[in-house]
Amino acid sequence: MEAIADQDLKTAITAVSKLIQFENKGQLLNINSAEKIFLKVQMHRIPNLGGTQELRVRNILPNRLFPEDASTCFIIKNTDEKKDDENCIEKTKELLKEQGITGDMFITLDQLKKEYKGHELKRKLAQQFDVFFSDSRIAQLALPHLGKEFMSRRRVPFVIRMERVHKIKQEVDLVLRTVQFIVSGKGDNVNVHFGHTQMSHEQLIENIKSLIEKLGELIPRGVKNIKCLHVQGTNTKAIPIYRCNKMDPSVNEPSGIELERQNMQKQLKEMMSDVQIKQKKRSKERSSLIDQEKVASQMPKKEKNKQKRKTEEKAQEEKENEQPESAPVKKEKKKKAVEAEEPEPVKEEAKKKAKKGKKEAEKVEKKVAEKVESKPELGKRRASTRSQKAKRAKIE
Repeated sequence: MEAIADQDLKTAITAVSKLIQFENKGQLLNINSAEKIFLKVQMHRIPNLGGTQELRVRNILPNRLFPEDASTCFIIKNTDEKKDDENCIEKTKELLKEQGITGDMFITLDQLKKEYKGHELKRKLAQQFDVFFSDSRIAQLALPHLGKEFMSRRRVPFVIRMERVHKIKQEVDLVLRTVQFIVSGKGDNVNVHFGHTQMSHEQLIENIKSLIEKLGELIPRGVKNIKCLHVQGTNTKAIPIYRCNKMDPSVNEPSGIELERQNMQKQLKEMMSDVQIKQKKRSKERSSLIDQEKVASQMPKKEKNKQKRKTEEKAQEEKENEQPESAPVKKEKKKKAVEAEEPEPVKEEAKKKAKKGKKEAEKVEKKVAEKVESKPELGKRRASTRSQKAKRAKIE
């Protein structure tokens, strides 16, 4: 991108200021008011930031962007021991006056939640003030209660560390010199506020020059993606200061910020799909349980009793089918369990004792068998004795 001459910038700014004066001739309220001046940036390619997300980047300029009579609103934390909003507001006002800072309105977080609930009240609050400041301790809690009006009107509160009282003035001065550069994936134009009509031409030129130098860092795909630059008022025509019709082929490639946003969007979609699947399963289970309860409530008592009997009979059959183990099988299992628990030397001694017992039993059985063989049978002995007695009786 070629450098733009200071003379070209000066002529564009003077032309814009004259256009603003011409449009505000018949309006008494806007004669002495400070009208904003914007730098309009047109890109060759619309950045793909993944869905409806926006890229918001802040840049500090050398001169103050807002006039001295700009209305300010402070959103503060209630640090009072008794949680009294009025006492807390008075204390913060005194502390800021000591540092040379004044504010048009002070609101605690509790007041914001209670008094500005509706959409219309939030819209009026956004229109009422030019700049909003919020304490860093409650900044994240205050954003959800402000709504879309603050985002669309670029009234998002600037975060300040209110606990550091001695450095508040420095932070406020930096905030009043910061620019909010917003890039969306919906269009190829970006408007950036860099000054107002009450500023001198030199201050405006300094601000726009510092902004143009840092466009390569602010715009996705760098300076090569810039097609046109214009200077414009709130409701005036745009005056061109730079144009480049030739496009570098490297502009078609996405930048690192775009790839990061796309990956984030994919991860979010996957997470949402998993959550939706789980929710569907839970809803199906709940609906099935509800249907079962409805059916059970509509059934008569006889059918309910029949179902109970069937379930009891099935449980009894399952118990009967389970065959109990016989006594010898249980003994063998016990022996195996005991042997598995005993150590190896104990097992060897038990085996030796069993062998000795078997040998002794065999010896006893042999002795008994020998005695039985040596003795005659009872029937023969009786017969022999009877015959002998008969013979003796004849002889006599």
